[in-house]
Amino acid sequence: MIVKYENEASESVARELAALKKVLKNKTTARGMTELTYEVGICGDNTAFVTALSELAGVTSAVLVEFTGDYFE
Repeated sequence: MIVKYENEASESVARELAALKKVLKNKTTARGMTELTYEVGICGDNTAFVTALSELAGVTSAVLVEFTGDYFE
């Protein structure tokens, strides 16, 4: 999952992410914006947390991507 937000939204983003089983993979901060990349464990098709994140004030995007670890050459 990738979440991009204005730095002022840090606390609300942290609260929303607190309940998730996750591992931080990358953090980028530049010009008042932060982008976090997490490996997220989800059960079934419940992805409502992505919508909830995207609706927070200051969040510019919340993206859930499936990554299997396979690379093609």
